Amino acid sequence: MKKPRLTTSGKIFFGIIAFVIIIYIVVSFMKFPVQPLLTNIYCVPGCSPNQVPIGFPTLVHGCYINQTECQIATQSTTTTTSQPPISEQGTVLVAIKDKSQRVDVVGTLNELFITIKKIEVHFVNQNNDVNATGEWKTVFEGNKSVDLLTLTDLVGVICQQNLPSGKYTQIRFSIEDVVFNVTNTQLYIKNRRYPAMVVSSAGVPSGELRFVHPFNVTAGKTTAVIIDFDVQLSAKKTADGYMLKPVAKITDQILEKGQKPENSVDI
Repeated sequence: MKKPRLTTSGKIFFGIIAFVIIIYIVVSFMKFPVQPLLTNIYCVPGCSPNQVPIGFPTLVHGCYINQTECQIATQSTTTTTSQPPISEQGTVLVAIKDKSQRVDVVGTLNELFITIKKIEVHFVNQNNDVNATGEWKTVFEGNKSVDLLTLTDLVGVICQQNLPSGKYTQIRFSIEDVVFNVTNTQLYIKNRRYPAMVVSSAGVPSGELRFVHPFNVTAGKTTAVIIDFDVQLSAKKTADGYMLKPVAKITDQILEKGQKPENSVDI
């Protein structure tokens, strides 16, 4: 008697049944949390929302049922790293002025133009040592030219910037150039402009003006730092020309936020 043979469609059907059974057996023995693809809600008695049942429970309408053992879900999540808190800030205002117009050493000084390209202050937070290692904070960067001799009765505000509150120890000006306008009747010189060299207090050409002056920045307040140049002592005539060797008195004052020093003008 001839045995009946399976048709092609029958072979496919039984093959699918066998494959499903094998997969079910393999997964049943794996204690691995199986999570629904379209929901994060696990309808399992005793399991919290961030847990999944152990084993291979029955999945009905997006929920696992008939399981009581739970473990923490190992879901893929995106972790957002919180930024460190922003330091409380205050405002640093930098201004300059001049106490003298006439310079006998070089004749009559009509103008003294300083072109400033950068101003920085040295931040040490709460360290009281003026030589403490810290970092320079930029208060101004650009190009501003000012005639010091126009600020004999005024305070010229160069810039203001919000900075972390704490202790600061120095102020540093980077100078683009300095120009003297001189009249000397004995030498028949009138309103002649001369480039001048910027030198440090030690007489070394530096291209910057640096002042050691500790001050504090208070959160929510404005700290006004005023450099009062003594042009009479700062402007020098040498065999090689003119130079600016800064002599200045520095003061600071705590003001309300947005307030400016008395008799001040913006440069």
